[in-house]
Formats: sequence, C-alpha cells, structure tokens
Amino acid sequence: MALPDPEGELRAFQEKEKGRAVLNIFIRVLIIDAIVISLYFILANALGWDETALIIPLVVIAVVTGFYYQWQKQKIDRR
Repeated sequence: MALPDPEGELRAFQEKEKGRAVLNIFIRVLIIDAIVISLYFILANALGWDETALIIPLVVIAVVTGFYYQWQKQKIDRR
C-alpha cells in the first residue's frame, strides 16, 4: 500500500489557491470595468457627447485594467 504524497497534496493545494486568486482578480477587473464604463456612459449621456467619441476612452479603460490584470497574475504566478 502506497503512502500519500504530502508534497503532491501541497502542490495541488497551492495550484487551487492560485486559481482562486486569479479568479478573484478577474472578477475585480470585471467589476471595475463595469462601474467605470457605466458611470462614463451616464456622464456622456448627461453632457450629450457624441457616441463615436466614447469608444476611445472605453478602449483606454479596458487596456489599463487589462494591464492591471496581467500584473497581478504575474505576481500570483511567481509565488
């Protein structure tokens, strides 16, 4: 009968924790994007801005939060 592998169990636990951390970061980025984009649309609608001009700042917001996600994911992967 083989003994349980404690190192294998520890690696599996660490991988599970990393997966949870990455998922939490992803959810956080989605929430930030949703809040900022919705507030931006409300502001733009209130000020009567052109709809095509709205795309550029929204792309910038998405790129910035994408960089934040990658930075946080790299920090998690280095652990």
